[in-house]
Amino acid sequence: MRRFLLMLLGSILLFGGSIQAAERDFSVAIDTAISEQRQPSNTAYYDLLLAPGTTKELSFILTNHTDDDLRIAVNPSNATTSSSGRITYQPLTENRAPTIQMTNYLQIAKTVVIPADGQKTVTATLTMPNTADIGLMAGGVSFTAVKAKQDINDKIQLAHALSYTIAVHARAQAKLPKVALSLSQPTAISLPNRTGIAFQINNKVGRFVNDLSGTASLTDIATNKPIMTATFKQISLAPNTSWPLTVSRKNKQLPPGKYLLAVHVKTSGLTQSWNQPVTVRMAHQEQQVRGFSAWVVGIGSISIGAIAAISYWVISKSQPNG
Repeated sequence: MRRFLLMLLGSILLFGGSIQAAERDFSVAIDTAISEQRQPSNTAYYDLLLAPGTTKELSFILTNHTDDDLRIAVNPSNATTSSSGRITYQPLTENRAPTIQMTNYLQIAKTVVIPADGQKTVTATLTMPNTADIGLMAGGVSFTAVKAKQDINDKIQLAHALSYTIAVHARAQAKLPKVALSLSQPTAISLPNRTGIAFQINNKVGRFVNDLSGTASLTDIATNKPIMTATFKQISLAPNTSWPLTVSRKNKQLPPGKYLLAVHVKTSGLTQSWNQPVTVRMAHQEQQVRGFSAWVVGIGSISIGAIAAISYWVISKSQPNG
């Protein structure tokens, strides 16, 4: 039952201080006495104001609530934007990483052992970039319980282990830059039974964007006929990251031609629109049919060749020698 509960708990993102000892094998807390904390009442995560180029040591206090030593894997991470439009502190693919990455400036030990019924303080070193206009740099540190003989790189096992992530936010100026968004060039992509139009909304500055809503509509340029409209709301973007979005019609292909993608977004302090052309060169279904035809022809040629070779071998074997 205990194992089931741990698997159910999975990975927990902490913005509310340490977890009660009776419920967890270990807990994590921050050093609440640090003078650079922007709001002293915040005891859940680090939110720091530091001068450019300075170095600051950050303490994480780990408490073991069991009768055995606990081995903990420690992993720094960046705040990123998931495909569902949510903030996550889990690693994503490289092309989805923020342009300014906390992991390039935060150094910490990879493993630590907490003694039975004891505490261990883990120290991270944060070095600020040399420029002051970076806005907010956001990331975190994850602490994951590892079995005594378990390989830290065993991701399958770690996926079911109890894990905490403490956020680390740092800025060089109290005032953050204004919200600034951009739209990437849309492209037509092949999806199962339909054509999709893929694009990204980019958060160009160092600040979180919250409660973003909007629409994305596609129009046939030749006929000026609306093709489809998608809506989205309550989207959050991490600093200096992009949110990927694909719009499509269910089980319908887009015929080859030129289209216009119109995207309208709204968030606190910003309303913005973009109009971008996109070209569909070939319907996905036609590509599939041509590919299938080529495959059939290829298999047919191989089959005919094989049959001919076997026939020749049989005939040659049936002939008398010499």
